[in-house]
Amino acid sequence: MWTAHHDCINVVQNSWNTVVTGCPMYVLSQKLKSLKANLKSWNKDSFGNIHSNVKQAYQDVDDIQNLIDSNGPNELLLDQEKIAQINLEKALLMEEMFWSEKSKVKWHTDGDRNTAYFHRVAKIKNTSSLISTLRNGDIVLNSTEEVSAHVVDHFSSLFNDSAPFVDNGLVEEVIPCLVTDRINKMLTILPSHDEIKSAVFGLNNDSAPGPDGFGVVFFQTYWDIIKQDVINAVLQFFTTGWPIAIANFKFKLISKILADRLAPLMPAITSIQQRGNVLVVTLLSKLILLRQVY
Repeated sequence: MWTAHHDCINVVQNSWNTVVTGCPMYVLSQKLKSLKANLKSWNKDSFGNIHSNVKQAYQDVDDIQNLIDSNGPNELLLDQEKIAQINLEKALLMEEMFWSEKSKVKWHTDGDRNTAYFHRVAKIKNTSSLISTLRNGDIVLNSTEEVSAHVVDHFSSLFNDSAPFVDNGLVEEVIPCLVTDRINKMLTILPSHDEIKSAVFGLNNDSAPGPDGFGVVFFQTYWDIIKQDVINAVLQFFTTGWPIAIANFKFKLISKILADRLAPLMPAITSIQQRGNVLVVTLLSKLILLRQVY
């Protein structure tokens, strides 16, 4: 919503010019933290309350139209009405963006917590993807408890087998090495500036913001201002190999770069049997979630 305001880019530019000393990851985090505080102040002092702005815009249109009704139309009043209508459209657009983003923030903050909101959403999702029946030989399991118990028992017995295991070297003999040194070098090489930019603009700009409050749309909108610090932070990861967590945008960006590099290789290094295992894991995840919810 703020990006629709003409002055927001100036706030970002002025805040980003602040000099921060430290490693690239630290510099990026501190600049975002500082910008967040500046945007909050700007929102309070300059941007204003969006709902009050909408009410004022409606009032301005009504006042001008009342003057036209009372005094008759003239060029000055018609121009003022046109401007007032434009301002009203802008205010309504920002209010619409506000509610859209508010809903995403609510999901981000409350969606994964053990709240009534989370359970309601989880039950809605489970209704559309519920496993209602499962065949066990000639027996058809219909109840949720029977399906869940059968799957858990099956994989518990499969993976808790106490039979001793002796490495006979068959794995090394039968399974070829699919990731060659050339492929490994390609996966770990430092990303170019264009590759990082492509990853930034390849992410969904309508996603909810991370814990730091900045979503993809911020990085895409103000890329020309912040790009050097973002690029430096990403290169630091590939240089030092620091661990990451899928939380804030910079970590999503790093994961996106790695995923884009792996995507063309997956058909060549993943067998049909392994794709089946992915489906089994998905099934187990749904059953475990189903048990937790009910």
